[in-house]
Amino acid sequence: MIEVKIPFEIIELEDDSFHILTNIKLSNGEAGLMVIDTGASKTVLDKDFVGEEFFLEKNDTDLKSGGLGGEIMDINLCSLDCIFLGDFKIEKITLAVIDLSAINELYLEHCNKRIAALLGSDILLKYKAIIDYGKSEMSFFV
Repeated sequence: MIEVKIPFEIIELEDDSFHILTNIKLSNGEAGLMVIDTGASKTVLDKDFVGEEFFLEKNDTDLKSGGLGGEIMDINLCSLDCIFLGDFKIEKITLAVIDLSAINELYLEHCNKRIAALLGSDILLKYKAIIDYGKSEMSFFV
């Protein structure tokens, strides 16, 4: 098993409210910031970050997601050749795409940052992630 280290930044969004950010880059070259969200079940991309050309056609099942404040939102799926988390490459991946505008309003107001994605437990568990706050890095095992 190989350990891959991914650096992250810890920011204080509000007093005593800390969040972990890392870099994400899509196969089309788009790059942005990703929140490492251990409470999220799925990894999601912001609809304004990924181009609609990557969206998959919806089938007969309506996809829904619970958002901030409990609201239910529609989601799309997108298929990408790869994404990079730091220098770590994940190939042939399908991710959910949702509207992260509420999250971006908060981040823009408090730290002037824009969020492109949320890294959820699906990827964190798959790669047996270990988050080391002291070293500001996350380890994946492949």
